[in-house]
Amino acid sequence: KGLDCGGTDIRVSQTTWSKLRATCHSKPTSVDATRHPVPTLDGTLEAIAAASPNTWVFLELKTDQTAAQRKAFLAVPTEFGLRERTVVTSAELSRLRAIRDADSSVRRMLFVSGAPVPADQLKKEKLWGVAVEQEVATAGYIKQLQAAGLTVMVWVVNDASGGRRTVTDASFRAGHRHLDGDRWQRTGRVGVRPAVAGERIDTQEGTS
Repeated sequence: KGLDCGGTDIRVSQTTWSKLRATCHSKPTSVDATRHPVPTLDGTLEAIAAASPNTWVFLELKTDQTAAQRKAFLAVPTEFGLRERTVVTSAELSRLRAIRDADSSVRRMLFVSGAPVPADQLKKEKLWGVAVEQEVATAGYIKQLQAAGLTVMVWVVNDASGGRRTVTDASFRAGHRHLDGDRWQRTGRVGVRPAVAGERIDTQEGTS
């Protein structure tokens, strides 16, 4: 839908949530004429906390933060009772190190893509976990990460026209234990979120 900020020049990374809410709304479209408020972090986490006592939250840092922004960012999960179910993620170690310096008890997860980062190096960073791109997530690498005490998740950017499987056989076997026949049991953590009403997910394995 895009944002309508009334002609005001807004840079989200340099704007407080309260100003963003007060200034901007979604643009009306031919199918939805309502000008919805901007879904900011505090409002989103408040809704998650009210909807589920079990849902984990993974917050990705895509920009550098000032000390003040970092303090405000870290305060929100605590405000809504989600601190123990929140993981801060980033593809940049420098941003995760800044989070560690601000509060070493915060769970942190690094996105690994392109090439594997040595497990012993990641262990020294005292990360909670790593999210590894499918092309990098060999069974051997996953076992090294798990042996280093890291929670491991595998991710992939799917190309609908390419018909790729969501998880390679090696990656699947590294995170599951065969029971019998076609039954498998997951041996690690899995990231989940509440479904949106009417949501449709198409994968190589089928539609849900």
